[in-house]
Amino acid sequence: MKIVKLVFLFCTIIAFNSAKSQESPIDTTPENDSLKTENDSSKTHLLYNFGTGLYNYRGDVGYIENIGTTENLQPAFNAGFEYKLNSSLGIGLNFGYGSLIKNENKGSSNRNFKTSIISGGFVTNIHFANGFILAKNNPIDPFISIGFDVINFNPKTDSLDANGSIYYYWGDGTIRDIPQDPSSTNNILERDYVYETNLIPGNELNIAYSIPVSIGLNFFVTNYFETQLKQTVSVTNTDLLDGHSGGSPYDIYMYSSLSFVLNPSGIGSRKRKSVDFDDIDFVALLKVDSDGDGIKDINDRCNDTQMEIEVDRFGCPKDRDQDGIPDHLDYEDDTNDTIAQIDSNGVTVPDSILAIKALDSIVTLREELCLFYPSMCQGDETDIKFGILNNGYADRSLITARAERSKKPIEEIKIVCDINKDGKITSKEIYESIDNYFDGKIDIELGDIHKLIDYYFEQK
Repeated sequence: MKIVKLVFLFCTIIAFNSAKSQESPIDTTPENDSLKTENDSSKTHLLYNFGTGLYNYRGDVGYIENIGTTENLQPAFNAGFEYKLNSSLGIGLNFGYGSLIKNENKGSSNRNFKTSIISGGFVTNIHFANGFILAKNNPIDPFISIGFDVINFNPKTDSLDANGSIYYYWGDGTIRDIPQDPSSTNNILERDYVYETNLIPGNELNIAYSIPVSIGLNFFVTNYFETQLKQTVSVTNTDLLDGHSGGSPYDIYMYSSLSFVLNPSGIGSRKRKSVDFDDIDFVALLKVDSDGDGIKDINDRCNDTQMEIEVDRFGCPKDRDQDGIPDHLDYEDDTNDTIAQIDSNGVTVPDSILAIKALDSIVTLREELCLFYPSMCQGDETDIKFGILNNGYADRSLITARAERSKKPIEEIKIVCDINKDGKITSKEIYESIDNYFDGKIDIELGDIHKLIDYYFEQK
């Protein structure tokens, strides 16, 4: 009775403290929001668990030399709660119910027993998702626990059949109604597996104690719900769980369980969202269309189009003739895709204009210089370099060549390159100067030729 009173007192204290902590007002002012989030996992709160699993027994009955006790798994049930003091430590009460059964049939020994086990006691849990070993928001929380249980048991054996006849096990493996005697005739019996005979005399409750040691994993599901896998070994202080004494001085039973853990308050959830984003409506953000063109921002590649401009499915101004000029800026909205060139208004440039441009010596010179002497086009070689190499017009040394800025006066360069000495530089003289430079026939540098070309385009 003392144990029952202590258990009741412990439950009352825990329930009172839990209710007090959950009813206390919470300061939700902005300056305390981040503090509230950080401290949530350290607040005391209750976790309730219930589950099912399998009992297994280790003791005197069923023991085989050099092998140990054979397996005989039996269904069992558990329930309890944990009072979480912080992210690392929790204390609580656990209750269990199930049966232990073992049957021998070895010829020399044919013991059997069944006992119901009712257990209850204190437990201390140490959690590893505590911010030191694993992150507090880790989806899996490994833990270990140790406790102290009071257990009630009442082992019985199946020694009689339904008619009250005693089982006698013969060496040939049969069960008879008389002791083994080859000269006598007797009836063969079948076991009814009804455990009716007490193995411990008397009608008093058989009480013992055990130390349950567990390892387990809690798996996050929601802020209010987790699943738990746990393996428990309970070492008892009695050798009579099976009703027989001998061998090991203490009987042991194990429990493999799957449980469900409820967290009604949601406090201390390992996946709790940061309050920095509590005021953000992420669903509404997905529906925003900031430029009002009918295309949501999440899909809008041009999210600053004006209201009156018609857009395509990507939110960009439409370009029906696909000439690179949006319809609202295109003065020719049906440009043929076979034309050679358009102007900045999307209008086709006539072939006659292109022909005049092609005959222009200045344009021709610039294009030919870039084609055959890419180092002459310092600003443009990255646009043409691979095309030139692939077509074999120049080697890599010319493409990667860099010219130092010329320090010579243009008049001094003109004296060297003005072949006909008329005071003007022609395209022919530039070509010849370039050839003479690469042949080493004139005393000028690459930068001097750049200055000469600039002078050619600037002279009137």
